Amino acid sequence: PQNPKTPKLEYKLLIYLSKMEGKPIVVITGISGYIGSQVCLRFLEDGSFTVRGTVRSKTNKAKMEPLIKGFGQDNFDKLELVEADLMNA
Repeated sequence: PQNPKTPKLEYKLLIYLSKMEGKPIVVITGISGYIGSQVCLRFLEDGSFTVRGTVRSKTNKAKMEPLIKGFGQDNFDKLELVEADLMNA
């Protein structure tokens, strides 16, 4: 059982080996949040990974614009975005 004083970790990181590209694929949930965005940025800057990030909506400008600004357009263009509402899983 989880200690009630221990915060629940909401972000999960999954790494798959992509045979098509030869790079591991990293899937980071919740990249519009602080922790998810920082983890995502580190993987994008590293360049050794194909990075997939989940967001609730790719059309939400209020969430996308800070990511573009924070990652920089070049890094943002390398990112594969996937819509996934994990609250409705």
